[in-house]
Amino acid sequence: MSTNDFTIVPLSRVSMLPLVLLYILAIVIVSIVILLLLRKYPSLRNIRKKRNILIYCILALIPGLLIFQLDTVARRADVGFGIDSIPDKAFRGKISQITLYCNNRGSRSAEFYVVLTSLNASITVRDQQDYLLVSSTTVKVPFSLSENWISGNSDRKNVFFTVDSNVTSFSFWVDIENRAFGELDTPGGVWSVRFVWNATENCYIMTERSQIAAA
Repeated sequence: MSTNDFTIVPLSRVSMLPLVLLYILAIVIVSIVILLLLRKYPSLRNIRKKRNILIYCILALIPGLLIFQLDTVARRADVGFGIDSIPDKAFRGKISQITLYCNNRGSRSAEFYVVLTSLNASITVRDQQDYLLVSSTTVKVPFSLSENWISGNSDRKNVFFTVDSNVTSFSFWVDIENRAFGELDTPGGVWSVRFVWNATENCYIMTERSQIAAA
C-alpha cells in the first residue's frame, strides 16, 4: 500500500523575506556609494594605476559577498515526508516493514530525521548503522536530500517492527526533526496508521491511515 500525499515542510518558521529585502537594500546602498566614490574621485577611474586595481577588487568584494549571502538566505528546502508503504495486515510473531518516503521540492539541500514512534509495537534496527534507536518504540531515520534540480532529492528507507504480545491494536506516528540550520515547521501535521486485531483473519488489519492536524 502506498500514497503520493505527503506533508510539505518549509525549512524555517521564520519568514526570510525581511532578511532578503535587507540584503537587497544593502547591495543597492553599497552600489550607490561605489558610484559616488568614482564620481567624487576621478583618479579612481584610472584603471592603469595598480593602487586602483586593488581598490576595485575590494569594492567588488563587498557587493559580491552580499549577493552570495542573499542567494543563501533566499533559497529554502520544502520537504515532503510520509509513510510510502506499509502492509495492510500484520501477523503476531512476524517481522513487518514500514517504508518512509521523503522528497525535497525546494532550492536548498536538507538534512533531517523522520521520527517514527510506535504504540504496542517494537521497532528493530538491523544493519541501518545511521538509524538512531531512541527506544524500542522510537527511531530517528536520517535523510539527506539535495536541491530539487539535482538527482538525489528523494529517498526511501525501511523500518522493521514486530507487534507486541497480547495486544488488540497497535499504531505508528511519523514526524520530522531538523538536523541542520533553521527550524522545521509541520503545518500539515504528522502521519498516523492504526491496526486492530481481527479474529476472523487471525491477524491485525489496518483500520486507519490519516494525517493528524497540527496543534
